[in-house]
Amino acid sequence: MERDQYGYCSGLEKKAVKVLDRRGLTAFERAVRERPCDGVDGSYAQRRSVEILKTIHEARRDVDAYRALGEAQGDLSPRDCEVLADMCLMRRRPEEALAWVERGIEQEKRRSWPESAWRLRDLEREILTKLGRSDDALASAWEDYRRSPSTHSYDDLMKFVPKGSHREWHEKAMAALDAADLASTIDLLVKTKELERLGGVVDLATRESLTRLSHYTTEPAAKKLEGSHPLLAAKLRIAMALRILDAKKSKYYDAALANLGRARKVLLREGRSEEWEALAREIRERHRRKTGFMSDFERVTEKPSKELSFLDRARKRWATEPERRREGA
Repeated sequence: MERDQYGYCSGLEKKAVKVLDRRGLTAFERAVRERPCDGVDGSYAQRRSVEILKTIHEARRDVDAYRALGEAQGDLSPRDCEVLADMCLMRRRPEEALAWVERGIEQEKRRSWPESAWRLRDLEREILTKLGRSDDALASAWEDYRRSPSTHSYDDLMKFVPKGSHREWHEKAMAALDAADLASTIDLLVKTKELERLGGVVDLATRESLTRLSHYTTEPAAKKLEGSHPLLAAKLRIAMALRILDAKKSKYYDAALANLGRARKVLLREGRSEEWEALAREIRERHRRKTGFMSDFERVTEKPSKELSFLDRARKRWATEPERRREGA
């Protein structure tokens, strides 16, 4: 690990502890403690030794040794508290695990840390449920959802909602969407199939705000709205196309043309030809230097040909075939 210049052995200790037995872990710890550090507190070698020892103590589920090592280096981080809570749960000590979770959450509030401890809130609710405090677990999930509504926090909330109360809590969650950003709101409304609410959000959103969103958000929303709200689906497809053009992503110009073509059909069908013409003029003005794209775009804007389909041409030919044969006779 010390001679590895390319990072192939990075974090190797985490795999090693899974295959070592108790005697192997003891030998591993002894080897780490006997490694010479450069004698400078806070040096990289010293920090690495501490991290490896923590990994060994975690594999042993040795709560006291892990805590003592962390405190010797200073205050325990939220990540340390998360690990200690996990170990206490494995040892069937939920009250002690909850105390570590609460300490970790308090530590996160005080300042920023280099390591994230994103599981603390999930652990808190898991432990509260084990302790028979389901109402507290639900209150914690609701607090997190209100602070940052998203598909993830919505799923977490619904895990702790009592049976028979899902509709009530769903409505509460929808009413609290004002705290969410546009992308999170659209994602959640698509997930929960709230098409009327989704249509209202898209209708009120400006084209500029929709253009800033990833197609991972706008495309699923457009597909959901195509049947019930075709004009709003067209609005989303126009935003997706303009996002590609504004970013000059020539690799995806075909996708932009496809979205513009679909939006054009909807606008013309719904009697919005003036709206389409205004958009076409805007695209010609803003993106006229994208010659490769513009030539294809002009083909999209052409009026559809009145040429008969293959099936219609075949039927016409079949209808005249007997007459042609008589003339030949």
